[in-house]
Amino acid sequence: MLPWPDPVRQLDDHQLCAITVDAADDFLEAIGWPDSYSRSNASVQMNGPLKRGKELGYDLADHIRAFLVLMRYESFSVVDILMAVGYPGVGLFPLFFLSHVQAEAWTVTREGMLTGAWKHAGVVQSLLVHMLPFLSWFLEFRSCSVWVDYFVLRQKQKDSTTKGIKRVIAHIAYTCVLCAPLPCRVKPEAMTRIWCVFEFISTQRVEAPLVLINRGDIYSMLFPLAGNVFHVLQLLLDPAPLCAERDKQHEGGQAGTLAGPRQKRARRRCGAELEPARKNGGCSSD
Repeated sequence: MLPWPDPVRQLDDHQLCAITVDAADDFLEAIGWPDSYSRSNASVQMNGPLKRGKELGYDLADHIRAFLVLMRYESFSVVDILMAVGYPGVGLFPLFFLSHVQAEAWTVTREGMLTGAWKHAGVVQSLLVHMLPFLSWFLEFRSCSVWVDYFVLRQKQKDSTTKGIKRVIAHIAYTCVLCAPLPCRVKPEAMTRIWCVFEFISTQRVEAPLVLINRGDIYSMLFPLAGNVFHVLQLLLDPAPLCAERDKQHEGGQAGTLAGPRQKRARRRCGAELEPARKNGGCSSD
């Protein structure tokens, strides 16, 4: 049982406090998410029967609210509770506001937190993750301070108002929009939700950065990098085929100026293949 939050330690404005991925993971594990969760009849009517491993953000919010009622913490948010027990890194000022939809799975939102942290990171740190994406698990991204509604808002109170969210967005002045489509859909779901559009407009009105992110962005540089590494290795092992291919596509039909035994062999092969073109005035007869 978590100790009762100490009101003296609460910040004056709880909506400007943040949570981290590490803190969210530990809290959700402590309250038995998702193993002990089951959908209520009302939730089943809205979202259908629960499929394990496909719990939605709606389910997560319901589970958090049920925990708050069980522990008689209705007056507090998850961040309030974690601050009271002294969880490191919780309650700091958010580096960015995460705009997302609760129709997505929690795993998607979690990846959005990591991706937004990566987007917000410095150049050196981003380059490291570009080269070795798995470093995101060991660098500071998991301890990055993020504003996420599930944990910052007091779920059992009327804590989400347009005036309050506008004020939060204006103070944080950096919004990341998680543009992840729902299963079997193509368009980003955030673009179709009125509340998300309201958050976009609120960000633009204060002229703050509005960054579009997707759950796979943090790994997006892996494949181009792998392709470049393969290209470099191929050149180092044997540049002749690449040079020959380049020369074959040369507009004037010239074999190019190459040096070295392999390059000379490539030039001779290339010259033999381009000989018919030279006889026809530099144009192929095909």
